[in-house]
Amino acid sequence: MKNSLYNGKEVNVFEIQHIYQVLKFYYQELESLPVEAVVDIIRMEFGCKINPNDVYLYLLISNHWDCDGNFKEND
Repeated sequence: MKNSLYNGKEVNVFEIQHIYQVLKFYYQELESLPVEAVVDIIRMEFGCKINPNDVYLYLLISNHWDCDGNFKEND
């Protein structure tokens, strides 16, 4: 995955969503890993620059997004 469009790029929270979904396909226990391990895997697999706080933020708000990446509204 080193030849991805994220190689060398600084990614944001919305790009992390896509990356995380791809990684879930390859790493079955990704959700049980600590944030630091997820950051290391993303850096290793995609070669991108990533802030651990952005991964943490994504994990906090990920259950508030639908499958298209839009925020769900509270009813």
